[in-house]
Amino acid sequence: MVPKCYNNLTTLKFNFDMDAVNAAGLTTDELLAPMREYAQERGISEPEYGLFTLPTDRNSYCKITKWILYYIDEQPKFLDYFNSIISTINDEVEDCLPDLKEMLCYG
Repeated sequence: MVPKCYNNLTTLKFNFDMDAVNAAGLTTDELLAPMREYAQERGISEPEYGLFTLPTDRNSYCKITKWILYYIDEQPKFLDYFNSIISTINDEVEDCLPDLKEMLCYG
């Protein structure tokens, strides 16, 4: 699902693979908790469940991407629980999940 436009704000939308989440005995709230903690510390909002809006500067996007890469390195199975991680920048939409997996030689 592509997030609706938030006045051209940069967004990240986490779309879960519920079969994988349930099989692991986890909840989506547990998986989003580290992201929410990071977001709260940096003034990033979550206007819809699993959709985070970032400040408009590119530096914020780089920092959150760096954080995701760090977190995945610490929790290698993290990416297993998503069907997609959709990034929207200036109305350009991209699924980041394949590239994240590739960068980490995932799988």
